[in-house]
Amino acid sequence: MTISYKRKVLCYLLLCFWISRATSQPVGDDSIIKQRNTLDEMLLKDSSQYSLYLVRAYLNEQLHDTAQAFADYTAAVRLAPDSAEGYIGRGRLRYSRQDYPRAHIDFIKALQIKPKQTDLYYYRGICRLKLTAYPEAIADFTEVIDADSVFATAYFYRAMCLTKLGQFEEALLDFNRAIEYNGAFAEAYVARGQLKLTRNMARKDNALLDIFAAFKLGNKDAGNLLTELNQQQETRLIMDSLRVYIVKETVVTADRPEVKKAVETSKMLMQRAKLNMMVVQKPAVAILPTFGAAVKPQMQINASFLELSPSNCSEAEVSTRRTSSLNMRCIALLLKQQALTIKDGMLLEIANRIEPLADDFAELYLGLKNSGASTNNEELAKLQLKIEQLFFEFQERLAEREQTASKK
Repeated sequence: MTISYKRKVLCYLLLCFWISRATSQPVGDDSIIKQRNTLDEMLLKDSSQYSLYLVRAYLNEQLHDTAQAFADYTAAVRLAPDSAEGYIGRGRLRYSRQDYPRAHIDFIKALQIKPKQTDLYYYRGICRLKLTAYPEAIADFTEVIDADSVFATAYFYRAMCLTKLGQFEEALLDFNRAIEYNGAFAEAYVARGQLKLTRNMARKDNALLDIFAAFKLGNKDAGNLLTELNQQQETRLIMDSLRVYIVKETVVTADRPEVKKAVETSKMLMQRAKLNMMVVQKPAVAILPTFGAAVKPQMQINASFLELSPSNCSEAEVSTRRTSSLNMRCIALLLKQQALTIKDGMLLEIANRIEPLADDFAELYLGLKNSGASTNNEELAKLQLKIEQLFFEFQERLAEREQTASKK
């Protein structure tokens, strides 16, 4: 094989390698095996090219031959100790094997070469958490959060570290953020619920709602924890009163006139909120990458989140006012009142989450408007999307109650 041809083959294989890594598109095993065979032949003739070992290591990973992949990454490190890629690949394999001490060393070396590669801080942070180096792990997760402020898992792991250090208030804030940025983060719900229970940081029913939410998301630890808690008399009574997720709900109050009215009022409020959201131009928010800047949305704000006036915040006002001038803060307050009347823990929990978001939106919008700044603001758009999602959850819970009641 001539040098020129060898270079062409190497360039082709490297191109295939990086395209596959960049697009995360799977390649057929037959194609991978052929590429690996070509690399085997090239390495037999010239074993000094560390990049060939890197490519073959990646191909071996695709073929689930982790032992050979590990050997290839190690060979790449030996040939090019000043290149980060070999350390990164070997560190990931060690991490997947739960060999955290050695993975930690590889990530340290990789970061010395590439100190701005944020995902390395994340992996090193988890290694440090596993090795009980909690302050150092917190520093790594903070580095990740500084680069990507909506990375839910980084908040979760930092919260776990803070809990270990006894910084419970700070941990609770991070668990809150993890759930805020990933509403289906079951492990975060469990951890937050346990923290509230063990440190008496909230009412017991509020803590149990977190564990119920994790159970609904299919988390086995939550199910085991609920079974254990159900053995306690006081907790069992609270769980019975919540009547969600574990057993079919017994809607003993469904026929009461005030509950019926509250349910109908809630439906009206949700319908009006939905119409209002349709009036506001939807922001074009792209799906955020794991690491990277968010795409700034363009959003047209109307009067729907302006100051709340107690004199005009009533069911009658909401039902007759033009949808373009509805006040979401008012709707949030009225929904909370209906949830209290219905006596449904989940509805109340959702309403409690809507209220501060609507307040934050109004405060931010008014601040921007009064300062003359543009209201085409990314943070405003994010808040609106969160509020819409919670309205949807409230509506779903109402439908779930009605469906259950109809079976009684």
